[in-house]
Amino acid sequence: MIKLENVSKSFGDSILFENLNAEFKEHQATCILGGSGVGKTTLINLLAGLTEPTSGRVVLPGDMRMSYVFQETRLLPWFDAYSNIDFVLKNLYTKEERHKIIRRYLDLVGLLKYAHEPLSSLSGGMVQRVALCRAFAYPSQLLFLDEPFKGLDTKLKEELLEAFCCIYEKDKRTVFFVTHDIEDALRLADEIYVLAGRPASFAGHFTRPQFDQTLPRQIIELM
Repeated sequence: MIKLENVSKSFGDSILFENLNAEFKEHQATCILGGSGVGKTTLINLLAGLTEPTSGRVVLPGDMRMSYVFQETRLLPWFDAYSNIDFVLKNLYTKEERHKIIRRYLDLVGLLKYAHEPLSSLSGGMVQRVALCRAFAYPSQLLFLDEPFKGLDTKLKEELLEAFCCIYEKDKRTVFFVTHDIEDALRLADEIYVLAGRPASFAGHFTRPQFDQTLPRQIIELM
């Protein structure tokens, strides 16, 4: 179980969160949903250990490897798709093992035939899919997605949503992702936490059995 215990976070005199408490299940996709500036990214950075709470604590089970997908792909432009994934695996597996892993994930998102193409020759959606493959290929127990679908046109966004669903169905991880888009949350999440207010708090909590046609309106009212 992953927990927030009385977690508060301040930046100078500005209090972002105050006494946040939650228990998150492992091996599912949890969405932190909220409006711009409410602190979604800061919250998953706390969960990932990239920043420390001002008070309270984040509880994670044991030593857990983590991987992260940012809004920017943060790929190495001088490497092709294959080499970008190989780069994060080379100290963990033999060459043969890495080859199997890389081919598996590229195949899952329809990019196997582009494995050795320069990144500059790939579309924006294809490059984002490579970033997803890299995150899943790394043997992490925790996967964080910081609004990787934000600002994309409809076609690119659909490509990435399909890619995520395809990989996640085959390779369940403990996933945390943040978004302001209710439709994305309903499509991808097993559980949704609505973050709202200042200082921010969890204004709502919904699990997949509660997802129905009335839920978007409920969430809009909470945000």
